[in-house]
Amino acid sequence: MIALLAAIPLRFWIAGGLLAAGLAYGVSLKLETIELERDLSEEKTLRAFDQTRAAEDAAARERQYRAKEQALNQNRDEVVNDAIRKTEAAASAVVASNVASEQLRQRIATLVAAGRAAKDPGAARPGAAAGDPIGVLADVLGRADTRAGVLAAYADRARTAGQACEQLYDAVAATPARSSSAP
Repeated sequence: MIALLAAIPLRFWIAGGLLAAGLAYGVSLKLETIELERDLSEEKTLRAFDQTRAAEDAAARERQYRAKEQALNQNRDEVVNDAIRKTEAAASAVVASNVASEQLRQRIATLVAAGRAAKDPGAARPGAAAGDPIGVLADVLGRADTRAGVLAAYADRARTAGQACEQLYDAVAATPARSSSAP
């Protein structure tokens, strides 16, 4: 068998060796190409998974932000409605106070007029309170009471508005700011 192999010319051996080397090189290139394609496919799959996860995370952050925003809006509406109720209650208290104050002023005027009439029957005419210290005092106190009622109504409205503002500020300050990475 060695004699048979020795009978094959050298050029065939060289050609066969080159053919075998070329075939081996071609197979190794094909295997490397298959491996690179598999790696590329895995990389694409991982990248798509990462992009999907990033999109889901962004959507979750957006939903969370929207839920906080809705909660803040609902809280704001409740605070505003509460402030309106308090303002209306204060306004009705002012009306009731004004009615009671007017009744008291009328009662004082009646008593002052009765006191004047008891002292001097000619002094009971209207507009003569300037000479009577009790009449002047009753008039000044009535005006002061009216002005105090106006100031009290203003103070009630300002206090209610201030409390509503504080509640809204506290609600907003307690909420973390939206991150800059959110869409």
